[in-house]
Amino acid sequence: MALLAVVAGAALLRFLTLDVQSLSNDEAFTAAIAAGELGSVFSSVKSTESTPPLYYFLAWAWEKPLGSGETGMRLLPALLGTLLVPATWAAARETLPRRSALIAALLVAVSPLMVWYSQEARAYALLALLSTLGFLFFVRALRGGGRDLVLWSLASALAIATHYFAVFPVAAEGLWLLLARREARAPALAAFALPALAGAALLPLLVHQEEHVPRAWTEAFTLWDQLRGLVQQAAVGPRWTWFVQRPGVLAILALAAAALALLAWRASAAERRGAVPAALVGLSTAVPPIAISIVGPNLVATRNLIAAWPLGAIVVAAGLGSERARRAGVALAGVLCAVMLAIAVAVPLEPRLQRSDWEELMARVGPPQPGRAVAVLRGFENSRVAAYYLPGGGLRVGDPVTRATELVVVGDPRAAPQPLELPPAPGFAFAESERVGDLALARFRSETPVELPATGLHGTAELVVYER
Repeated sequence: MALLAVVAGAALLRFLTLDVQSLSNDEAFTAAIAAGELGSVFSSVKSTESTPPLYYFLAWAWEKPLGSGETGMRLLPALLGTLLVPATWAAARETLPRRSALIAALLVAVSPLMVWYSQEARAYALLALLSTLGFLFFVRALRGGGRDLVLWSLASALAIATHYFAVFPVAAEGLWLLLARREARAPALAAFALPALAGAALLPLLVHQEEHVPRAWTEAFTLWDQLRGLVQQAAVGPRWTWFVQRPGVLAILALAAAALALLAWRASAAERRGAVPAALVGLSTAVPPIAISIVGPNLVATRNLIAAWPLGAIVVAAGLGSERARRAGVALAGVLCAVMLAIAVAVPLEPRLQRSDWEELMARVGPPQPGRAVAVLRGFENSRVAAYYLPGGGLRVGDPVTRATELVVVGDPRAAPQPLELPPAPGFAFAESERVGDLALARFRSETPVELPATGLHGTAELVVYER
């Protein structure tokens, strides 16, 4: 009954507020892929994404009966994120007492980060669920279960078909199984073959995406920025106010450190051994991308390492739920969950904790009309969501040249190399500007039509959105 209550609470956190926030720029790409034809899904993923195609095929099937609005597109990740809660409980219960498993499930249920990505129409909730199921079957397979070895192989292959970063936990688990099953290595090799073949089959797609799909964040942030953001986001989610970022992060990290101290000094030897698989696989999920980023391209992003979060929750729960921790562990677990729950509940109530409000920004642009053009700052990332929300529809993006008497520049003003109020093209005069959270709008007008290029407006506006 306690687990059912936790799952029900997780569902409420995820499903009740699906339409509070506008789609993010990345979610708009998912919506466009899902709204297309089945035959175009793979080619769209190949040309616009940096992940494998499995989630997008699921999103395509999901969109047909439910539509491409915020709620329709986010119902799938909300369901996946809710299922992650009992999956985490089951994985923890394999090696830890019932109380620790319940705490692990509760941590996943109220985590601001896990709630956030359960409300994002992207592949991350599916990655977390499949990786956690893979870990569950891996732990069972260590004890010699042939069926669990097959289930681990299937879950691992599907995880790799969802996100390339799944290769890190899958590789760690596969090598562990090979070492642990020396007397019956052939079945382990056969099970390892399926995810290995899945990875090999996806390698040409990965190479193509690396060469042709820009990833602006890898150049916009240093590795130190990403590592600092990784710690903050793991605690409180991707967006924060000063209070959430400072006291909130410190409180959560301090409570997690106390849980690890309980695991080290109060837990029994059996409880510490029970936390080892989650700890080692979690480290194998997070450490290699960080190590690669030190000497090579920047791969560190919280969303890419999300599969490590449920495993970390299991380790923390092992300390909080240990038998000898008793009331202290339960009290610390209650405080930790209360802090995270407060932040998760605050997100739909506080605009500063939400995704950028492209819906409201584009509503203020006004419907498409002859002579009106819209330039979107950092066009590759944002033009799709701007087009998604531009009232009236009938959009096309990126013709070489268009003529306009009114130009509206929209986006994050921090992306502009000059003040947003400065005319982005000769012949235009500034008319007005507005702010919508961290986004802004600047309107310019001209007496006569002005020719506008599709790229380069205002320095970084790469595309022009206008009436068909």
